[in-house]
Amino acid sequence: MPSYHENSHPYPNSVYLHSSHRQPPHSSAYQYSTEEPGEQEWQQPWHTRVMEEQNGRMQYQELTMDEEGRGVRGHARETRMRAQDEMDIWRQPQTQPHTYESARPQAHPYSRGPLHGRQSRPPPPPNRIRIENDPRIQQSLRAIEDISSQFNALQREFVPPSFIAFETSSGIVTAPTISSFDRRHADSNSYVPSLARGLTNRNIHAHLESLDEFVARLNSVESWGIEDVRGRRKAGIRQIQEEWEYVHGILKASWLKHIEQYGTSVNTRTVFWN
Repeated sequence: MPSYHENSHPYPNSVYLHSSHRQPPHSSAYQYSTEEPGEQEWQQPWHTRVMEEQNGRMQYQELTMDEEGRGVRGHARETRMRAQDEMDIWRQPQTQPHTYESARPQAHPYSRGPLHGRQSRPPPPPNRIRIENDPRIQQSLRAIEDISSQFNALQREFVPPSFIAFETSSGIVTAPTISSFDRRHADSNSYVPSLARGLTNRNIHAHLESLDEFVARLNSVESWGIEDVRGRRKAGIRQIQEEWEYVHGILKASWLKHIEQYGTSVNTRTVFWN
């Protein structure tokens, strides 16, 4: 057995048989007195053997943890995913009854101040998407727009004649045209004879026939079940109807003014706009 120097060790009777036991402090005196086979590593410095043992122990622990982690890594990932799903469910907005407060725009819970800036534009309604993508609807809208443009041009170019010829039972009666008439005369149910055919009333006949043609063209435009198309078509017909009432108001005011001045007796068997 190897022996220590009696004067150099505080415990001369103790013998260290294994490297796992605590080693004495490093010193050149703490060495074995004899060199036997297999005892060269015991002659190495004490701190070198300790470091080697610690390194080996750490490598063994790392290998063990790596083998154990392969089995639990999948379980840990599944646990994290379940926790994330639960958090997402709790973060979903809760449905509230529609009130004045709930209808107002609310600020983000993490924002520091009131809601400012431009709001995101809501998506277009389904009917708007259908109008933009359906070529038949676009064709109907273009037809209504063309008719409206032609009607506006005709309305600007129409100029009433200076005289209007009425056809009565006693013959043709010519009356001066009154463009600025009283609305009460236009809305009255007084009798007005029919217009006479000829050069005097040619401008009025052409204008009224064009109005009738525009109404027929608007009625022939297919709406395809779209409210926007129906609304524009009705608006166009309403404008034509207002123009028709304006022209007939001129005829009625001119005839009634002629009767007031000359007292012409007429046959009441026909009315112009019935």
